[in-house]
Amino acid sequence: MDLVTVKGLSKRYGGIVALSEATFSARAGEVHALLGENGAGKSTFIQILSGAVRHDGGSILVDGQDYRPANPDAARARGIAAVFQELSLIPDLSVEQNIWFRHEPRTLLRTINRGEMRRKTLALLDRYNFPSLRPEKELRRLTLAERQIVEIAKGLAKDPRILILDEATSALPAREAEWLLKLTRQLAAEGRLVIFISHRMAEVRAIADRLTIFRNGSTIAVHEAKAVSDNEIVTQMIGRHLDRLYPERIATATDRVALRVKAFSSGSRLSGVDFALREGEVLGVGGLQGHGQRELFQALFGASKANGTIELWGKSTSIGNPRQALIGKDGIALVPEDRRGQGLLLTKS
Repeated sequence: MDLVTVKGLSKRYGGIVALSEATFSARAGEVHALLGENGAGKSTFIQILSGAVRHDGGSILVDGQDYRPANPDAARARGIAAVFQELSLIPDLSVEQNIWFRHEPRTLLRTINRGEMRRKTLALLDRYNFPSLRPEKELRRLTLAERQIVEIAKGLAKDPRILILDEATSALPAREAEWLLKLTRQLAAEGRLVIFISHRMAEVRAIADRLTIFRNGSTIAVHEAKAVSDNEIVTQMIGRHLDRLYPERIATATDRVALRVKAFSSGSRLSGVDFALREGEVLGVGGLQGHGQRELFQALFGASKANGTIELWGKSTSIGNPRQALIGKDGIALVPEDRRGQGLLLTKS
């Protein structure tokens, strides 16, 4: 028997159809991948399932019983928790305070039992072999990857029967991503259902038992993960046939140097960096988490102080702040790793 059964699910936002007669079914004890392009309806679907959004039409059954949660607390009461790509954490609170926020253990006087909260936090982190986290550390002092791990811990603290992971590996370095993939299989082995959303096909291949494909708000196909090829999945996701997953690479680089960096240093993690970026070139920067990539990009963008030489199109320059970096046709723009926290002003249109 399916743990979750969805039939004819619909949701509109004015004239925009986010979901149209979508169907979905998944069993306890499996990792079920939900795939689709951006805008296919995946986020709306899991928001409805997690109680954050109400659907307009259709039905949802959980354990064979009608399911129409009024809010995330109602979803939690039915054993459903979601770990969203956009973090729902409070920077001024500690790791453990975020994990148990609004569900803190209480004393007989209804005050927060801090000793019990610490014990429960350590037990949770140990049970699922979490990467090293200090429960007392303030969240704002953590990296984006560490915050994502806290978000995962917050979801598991609810001891859900159904855990939804929405692009949960996108902010994680390789070792932590591998830990999370192993965790999904562990949860499935415990008899839980994990609904896994990812654009990384290798991850889907590594852990998924079955997969459902959405396109334009509708369910296109359901497959056993091992019974369908990557090309077939991509073709069903985008609605047209592809001869290859990636276009043929054509060299476009010239000998003209667009950006040259010499003896570039910033803070304690970045020292003596040299490179030349040529016109028409894509330059990759690789390294383990915390080895200076973020510091390099922020320093080039003027978001942090730096020493060394920067040349744009052969002319020496200095960039003191982001406003200066963005000026002119030779400006430098940065898409930060924490797009919600550093890249957008959420109160603006």
